[in-house]
Amino acid sequence: MMHVKDPSLSTFRMPFPVLPAMLVLLLVQVVALHLMGRDAGCDCGWDVLWQRTPDPAHNSQHFADPYSLLHFGFGVAVFSVLALMRPLWRRRDLALLVVFCSVVWEVMENLPIVIDVFGYSADDPLAYDGDSILNSLGDTAFALAGGIFAAFTPLWMAVLSIVAVELWTSLSIGDGYVIGLLRAVGLV
Repeated sequence: MMHVKDPSLSTFRMPFPVLPAMLVLLLVQVVALHLMGRDAGCDCGWDVLWQRTPDPAHNSQHFADPYSLLHFGFGVAVFSVLALMRPLWRRRDLALLVVFCSVVWEVMENLPIVIDVFGYSADDPLAYDGDSILNSLGDTAFALAGGIFAAFTPLWMAVLSIVAVELWTSLSIGDGYVIGLLRAVGLV
């Protein structure tokens, strides 16, 4: 019986330079956000690694905040769906697509029209006025961490982690993907 080797696993094919590609994507993210007028960091004059509580002056301005966990869940979801669609693709290639998807989302979510869709009022403690560049990069780092987590866990655990992140975020800060979707369509 003759064994046919999968051409996508060929040793003669040069591996795609994933790390340089990720760095280029991050550079595109930074430049796009800068051109959109986003601040480099918190305009309060100091940056922290983790912003614990929802505060309009600090939401999405520091490296990480409670919303960062949603980006982790986003990375888990994107990696898991891509892995199901392309089971023969290498993990590093799927991780690159997680970064790509995160960069696209981070640029889109900072467009004024998208910010307006979320419909926060100015006095809302969760008021969102866009990300700082530092926070946006942190969100992409959390998405990549989610993708790496998904790469080494069974699908059921990936799904459970997404549900847990959504529940924790919804219960702890009163926001999340489901609540944000309901707000966007005018039901909340």
